[in-house]
Amino acid sequence: MSSYALFLEIRRRRAASGTVRRSCTVSGGGGLGSVVAGPNSLVEECIVRGSFGAAVVINEGVTIRDCVISGYAQAGIGTLGGDTVVARNTIDGDGGGACGLNISGANNRIEANHFSEIAAFGICLTSASMGTSVFLNSFTTVAAPLSDSGTANDIGPFQTAATGTSPFANIIVLNLPSPTPPPPTPTATRTSTSTPTTAPPTATPPPAGTPTPSES
Repeated sequence: MSSYALFLEIRRRRAASGTVRRSCTVSGGGGLGSVVAGPNSLVEECIVRGSFGAAVVINEGVTIRDCVISGYAQAGIGTLGGDTVVARNTIDGDGGGACGLNISGANNRIEANHFSEIAAFGICLTSASMGTSVFLNSFTTVAAPLSDSGTANDIGPFQTAATGTSPFANIIVLNLPSPTPPPPTPTATRTSTSTPTTAPPTATPPPAGTPTPSES
């Protein structure tokens, strides 16, 4: 067993099961898991930021919801087992290159999370993540929304909010380049629209000796 896998196993065994962690704030935690939830536990409404390792590590049967996670070195949320629910969390990678959510286990529900500022995948499904459903998540400024190495996972389509047709779509906000400013409007040259005036023709005088009407 690698040192990394051994460390995960130690964390899994030490985490108490059946606990509730609510409205916690953790800043600058180190190692693998600033917040660790044991099996069949609940984590909700927590703020976790500036983690040197994974921000939150959850075991099998855990529900984590409505949390705000920002700035982490190894993962925003990492799972050590299946049957988890990850819902309505905000995961901001602060431009880091680790997955926002790393799933290692089967039969998970990944719903309505928001991922941003991640120079990697928003969600990583490992080969152990079979039977996981992923839907209604949103992604902005991520390198790619999903890496799926598992089997039989049920993934909602990736669409934009403006053009999406599926009620279970995952929404991608397109990162378009800054629009090119329009060219300056040229100064209009004032032109006259009046009809040019034509001088009336000059009357030709009659020949000498021709009587005028008054002399007739």
